[in-house]
Amino acid sequence: MTDLLLAVLRFVLEFVLYALLYATGRLILPLISFGCIKVAPLREPIGRVRLVPTRTTGDIVAGEGWCTFVGFVFWAAFILLLVHLTRGP
Repeated sequence: MTDLLLAVLRFVLEFVLYALLYATGRLILPLISFGCIKVAPLREPIGRVRLVPTRTTGDIVAGEGWCTFVGFVFWAAFILLLVHLTRGP
């Protein structure tokens, strides 16, 4: 029973952490690039709608992995800076 509880707790913790990192990356990435890097939409359209190919604008589009990575780097730097500033000389 405890193994099941720990597995569920781990799954929930991983999901919350991943969502936090991804959301932070989606927010931070366009800000630090002054809008030059766009973020891919959350999901592609689903259904039988035929999409006509559009012309590329030459924008840089970051995917899910890059957003998560940027969120991780942001929070790691924030935590390290916080530890450094709160620690005594």
